Amino acid sequence: MANRKTSYSGQVTQKSKPGEGLNFLERLFALQVMDSTSVPPLKIDNRFRFRIDQLDDEYGICLLFRVDAGYDGLLGDADRRPDYLCLYMRGDICIFTIVELKKGSTREACEQISIFATKLKQYCANYLHGRLQPTIQGIIISPINAATPRLAMERELKVNHLPIRHHMNEKNSDVSNYISNKIDRRAMYEVCDINRGPKQSPRAPNKIESLLRSGVHSKPYL
Repeated sequence: MANRKTSYSGQVTQKSKPGEGLNFLERLFALQVMDSTSVPPLKIDNRFRFRIDQLDDEYGICLLFRVDAGYDGLLGDADRRPDYLCLYMRGDICIFTIVELKKGSTREACEQISIFATKLKQYCANYLHGRLQPTIQGIIISPINAATPRLAMERELKVNHLPIRHHMNEKNSDVSNYISNKIDRRAMYEVCDINRGPKQSPRAPNKIESLLRSGVHSKPYL
């Protein structure tokens, strides 16, 4: 009886699930958005995470979504999926960056990013205004000395037009510059060490960011 409730007429009705009746993008914003742009420590290794706190502009919009948690409720399937999705918007710029933290196979990370990118493209085409053309790209964050999945990255770029970069990280590093700009395809195979730079206090969210981050009616999966 956990998912059932009694109506005013005395009839027992089925309790609706969170996000029921919403499309994919609506569920993404309603259920998966995080209230900050700093990823909490992983249970297996509290050093292996990232943050977004050095954006230079105060008028851009930056949101971070936890994809892996509650994925079945988001898409209704059990496909492979990435860990996080970042949205950066300013003016006519709209960049979705899919982020996968991978301590194991980096080639598998490419597949996880690709599967989600294909679905994201489909839903953006269905629900966003035609004049808004988002850029969709991916970032793999792995430990130092992890193998770069160059062949898988080349395939995704050639077949699916999906640029993916490989970043090495053993600390809580900032990725602001990579999620607020399109990946340079000429340099996408250059492995980047993102352990440089001191930690800074994140800029305060602007009014739109605060509204979108705190105006969530339910967060059952976070």
